[in-house]
Amino acid sequence: MWQPASISTTCITLLRSRNFHSSTQTRRLLSNALKKQSFFQKRSKHHVAIVGAGPAGFYTASKLLDKRPDVLIDLFEKLPIPYGLVRFGVAPDHPEVKSCSHKFDQVGMDPRVRYFGNVKVGLQGLPVEKLSEVYDAIVFSYGTSVDKKLGIPGENGFRHSKLGHNLGGIHSGRDFVNFYNGYPFVQDFFDTNFFASGVTNRAAVFGMGNVALDIARIMLLDIETLSKTDITNRAIEVLSNSKINHVDIIGRRGPIQSAFTTKELRELLTLPNVRLKIDSTLFKNTVSTEQSKEAIRKSRPLKRKIELISKYIDEEIPNSPVERLQDSMEFSNSSEGKSWSLRFFESPLEALHPPTLDLITDTFSSTQTIRLGKNSLVYDSDNKASIVSTGHSIDVSYDIAFRSVGYESRPIPGVPFNEKKNIIPNASGRILNPDSDKIIPKLYVSGWLKTGPNGVIANTMQNAFETANAISMDFEKSDLNNLKYVPQKNTIEKVDNTLKLLGAFNNRVDYKSWMKIQEYEDSLGLKVGKPREKITLITEMLKIANS
Repeated sequence: MWQPASISTTCITLLRSRNFHSSTQTRRLLSNALKKQSFFQKRSKHHVAIVGAGPAGFYTASKLLDKRPDVLIDLFEKLPIPYGLVRFGVAPDHPEVKSCSHKFDQVGMDPRVRYFGNVKVGLQGLPVEKLSEVYDAIVFSYGTSVDKKLGIPGENGFRHSKLGHNLGGIHSGRDFVNFYNGYPFVQDFFDTNFFASGVTNRAAVFGMGNVALDIARIMLLDIETLSKTDITNRAIEVLSNSKINHVDIIGRRGPIQSAFTTKELRELLTLPNVRLKIDSTLFKNTVSTEQSKEAIRKSRPLKRKIELISKYIDEEIPNSPVERLQDSMEFSNSSEGKSWSLRFFESPLEALHPPTLDLITDTFSSTQTIRLGKNSLVYDSDNKASIVSTGHSIDVSYDIAFRSVGYESRPIPGVPFNEKKNIIPNASGRILNPDSDKIIPKLYVSGWLKTGPNGVIANTMQNAFETANAISMDFEKSDLNNLKYVPQKNTIEKVDNTLKLLGAFNNRVDYKSWMKIQEYEDSLGLKVGKPREKITLITEMLKIANS
């Protein structure tokens, strides 16, 4: 008997081979998969809508397909292209992390799945209430859409009366990540001289998670290395002009509380012609307290991270004043030398002294001063740590500053939302009524929208599997928490009639069309020796999809 995964695996093997560029053969395989759809549509019992085609959406769909051979899935994505954070959040020099897209393609080409790219659900899109009338389950997996702010004076920049817009401020790290990964709506945020308009050649990144280290690494990596990744040509142009040669990574807490992983740390420590500058005395004093030793003893990942920094300090940082002076002179004389630092126990208090613009000479300096408050750790009776201000502060000048202190989700009309936690209230993925804490039939949530923005892709996978298992269990039950829920078993015709009335088919990009875009990007990349050259304009994506 024919198995849904078999044709998908064949397609992926061919599509991902660097020697395969036969669009005719690709389309033939995809066409065969599409022909199987009618077979499953006639025999399906349950129809599920998934809103958001990122990792959470695909993993939820994958598990549902494994557990329920009788399920049909419609996957909605506001962009023409899928993958979410795998495409737009993973650093371009981390291709191994993006390998899960192979699995996503298997899901997208499964004949029980229909992809609705370029179709938005919610505000200015398909109403959730209308979808609830025809689907047996709706899963919300659209993730986070904005980054958290620092909430300090000057963060949004300084209004320039003659220009009519703001200058300086603390820039969004998420926007920068989206920029170099080709997200369509931020490509105009960073001009060619973005990293070349200051006088200090220094940048700051507020936050000590993996994304903060990604941002620092991208600013410090040599252009030749970056050019071989799938970073966009536009980002290469901007970074090629960069004058940044030092990046401060700043955290309000200490090394024990830092969120970055050992892997990310090691990548920065091993960058060629780049060195770490760190207050070794502060670091050693911090990690040698009894509370720190206990935390290190209980966590192997933390132990490895602290040991890695300690080893670097012992091996790389000169001990005597003469050694430090000689080392500093040698490093400063190197034209290629760059550096970065981990600055612990410092909080941004205010962005001071705005950037300057001379309208007569038309020259702009992006350099601004940021006031950093000094912190210390205090422990309560349960040895729980918190930070307190010491009352001291310092002013440091930077050409560019980014914030990377977390992401936040946004509500969608017709679906409960916890404004404090920035998640959809749920129990194992089943959405709850916030007033009664009772389960709302047919509504589910998956991914960061379910738990908040934490963990890596493997965590998202387990998170999504839990939601898929809940859906499968509910399909088996006629009574759940005293809510009489019997799936409607709507026909595919009823679903499609509703979608047509709502305009879902008007500008839809299906998975076959997405594969056209992907194939085109791969061909552009092949010409210049990189995995792909991402298309960043929606209009161009649609043009290729409809060709």
